[in-house]
Amino acid sequence: MIREFGSVNALSGTASSAGSTDANQGIVCNVTNCYYNRNRQYCTAEQIKVGPTSASCSDDTICATFRPL
Repeated sequence: MIREFGSVNALSGTASSAGSTDANQGIVCNVTNCYYNRNRQYCTAEQIKVGPTSASCSDDTICATFRPL
């Protein structure tokens, strides 16, 4: 990963910042107080950002795309 948060388009692999009404079932998310959470299990953000640049386990990472309800 690069020094800044890397970004991935969750639906098509291209850059975009708009939200989607379709859930990407390949990105499981259980953060139920996030705007992009669908049905308490999937992310609907078209672009996700994950960081920081160095982690040794999943607890060391964060979703920078999180948007509170």
